[in-house]
Amino acid sequence: MCVSQAWLAQFLGISTRWVQMMTKDGVLVKEPSGKYKLGKSVQAYILYKSGGSENVNANPKDLLVERIKLTRAKAIKEDLEARLMEGEFLDSDVVEDELRGIFNAFKTKVRAIPTKLAPRLLGLSTEPQVQAAMKGTIDEALKELSRYDPDRARKKSIKARNLVGGTAAGTDRI
Repeated sequence: MCVSQAWLAQFLGISTRWVQMMTKDGVLVKEPSGKYKLGKSVQAYILYKSGGSENVNANPKDLLVERIKLTRAKAIKEDLEARLMEGEFLDSDVVEDELRGIFNAFKTKVRAIPTKLAPRLLGLSTEPQVQAAMKGTIDEALKELSRYDPDRARKKSIKARNLVGGTAAGTDRI
């Protein structure tokens, strides 16, 4: 049923000027005949007054697609938060601290190789003896790189999250 601007204004309890402004803003849609579809206009007015979408005349299929995207995004977010709280993801700050400690220890061991090996190598006379001494010292330094323990990092991540109210706000995940 199509109605005039004056009739719609009276039906909604607003002025015709208000109907004109809402039409200009895209809240209400005037048909080519210059009249308004009553049902659609009432729905648009109610949605507008209830704080709903500003473009109430959007395609319902587009609104449904957007609603589905929003629901999917919320589900993904909740899944990630649950997995984060279970310790499946680690805080990047914790991992960075762990790796920094490991690399610093490795760097210290590597830099100590000449000091540690020089006295031992002076007393060796064959190439296989020198190689064995060097290999052992290098292997010792390389062990530092295998020290990374994901379980320790996971425990630290969970502890860090609990310290900030049980959420991972402001933390990156890897």
